Amino acid sequence: MAISQHIIAEKLNLSVATVSRSLQNHPSIHPDTRGRVLELASKLGYRPRHIRRGRKQVHKLQSLAAVIHDEREQGRPLSVFAARMLAGISEAAEAMGLPLLVHCLRGSDVDCLGDPAHQPTALRRGEVSGVILIHQFPPKVVRQVSRQVPCVTVVHDDPEQGTDVVSSDAIGAMGQVVSHLHALGHRRIGFVPNSPDFSWVRDRFAGYMHALAGHRLPLDPTIILNMGSERMEMSAMADVAARAAGQGVTAWVCTDDMSAIGFCRELRSRGLRVPEDVSVTGYDAIQTNPEPGCRLTTVCVPFEEIGAAAVRRLVHRIRQPSEALQHVLVNCRLIEGETSGPAGR
Repeated sequence: MAISQHIIAEKLNLSVATVSRSLQNHPSIHPDTRGRVLELASKLGYRPRHIRRGRKQVHKLQSLAAVIHDEREQGRPLSVFAARMLAGISEAAEAMGLPLLVHCLRGSDVDCLGDPAHQPTALRRGEVSGVILIHQFPPKVVRQVSRQVPCVTVVHDDPEQGTDVVSSDAIGAMGQVVSHLHALGHRRIGFVPNSPDFSWVRDRFAGYMHALAGHRLPLDPTIILNMGSERMEMSAMADVAARAAGQGVTAWVCTDDMSAIGFCRELRSRGLRVPEDVSVTGYDAIQTNPEPGCRLTTVCVPFEEIGAAAVRRLVHRIRQPSEALQHVLVNCRLIEGETSGPAGR
């Protein structure tokens, strides 16, 4: 039986109009509602029956698929990153008159994506012209899928995966962060990463090192935390930072907002004031409802634009399959918050 919008609406206790608007990425729909609709549509195998009239269809293309490596706990909404990238993908696909199929994969399903026997129906049947992969997939799986259909990955990059990539410009973004801290008088700036297993963490680390070199600031391995073979908990990194504060280390660059929020909390629990004693910066600009005095200085990543750029790159790849692979970088901007201030004040 074909899955219709009526079935999705009934199962979620929503109106058909709400389901339709969610599938079209209408701005009036709350992201959580859109996420619930897209997740159930993916689970049930919903496929758009036709392209909306009045839209210009890209010649010879059928539909695009966005496949999300879904690492969230059962029942929780899509991550902010995935939801915003998906919004950009949806808008760009609709503007081109291309149906968009969304699939969320968890656990072992991620490792099986390259096996046609375990693929979403439309991909297995050859009804998809190209695939956008959201979040990190094993390079072997990416290679398998890209041999079957053109692929673009967003944010995550691995030299072994062999696909076009769209991500934020980490070199430029970290340059803005370090320039901001340098202008405030900071000369010893440490680095606090999320897991270095993520390619985006390594990209942001490269941007941090490049920015230090540009300002002729010292690259001190003792204040580059958690990038080696041994893993440190946030509390252990805060212990290092507390000791380093007495040795002239006045600022720390974090690779993401969640790490920065946790790091600020740990520093304050040790009696350090942020930003009076230590400045801290984040990256992503996903913080909502910050505690008083905790609004992060961070990098605003335009995830919607990353999604839209991925669609444009994928369509180009479909039309030009032999062209050299490209890593498309999307510009970011610094947002000055309450967690950075003059050094030594």
